[in-house]
Amino acid sequence: ELFLIHIVPESDSQFWKTYIYDVEDVDSKAKQDIDRRISDAYISKLPDGMTLNVNVVVGKNDQEILNFANENKIDLIVIGREGHSSLQETLFGNISEKLVRKALCPVMVIPLSFKNK
Repeated sequence: ELFLIHIVPESDSQFWKTYIYDVEDVDSKAKQDIDRRISDAYISKLPDGMTLNVNVVVGKNDQEILNFANENKIDLIVIGREGHSSLQETLFGNISEKLVRKALCPVMVIPLSFKNK
């Protein structure tokens, strides 16, 4: 079983709330677009018999991932490396570095240079 968690940062969601709700049925349209992108990027590539559980959460990236992992007894977190503002962030990325330090399970950090061959 594979869990995909997408975090919408709280500040971003608050900003958009003032604009997007003028559009009729925006939540449904956004969900359809997200579902289509997930299907194209992930579901179509899953091996037979594997399930994908998609979760979209509003909050602080590292904290929401840690909460989700603890609540769902996740045994491995996989995250892409990001960030370039300091040596530590260059090596790991701000969010991935926090996960490596605080997670109760192993964390696999995928480097930015990784390419599927």
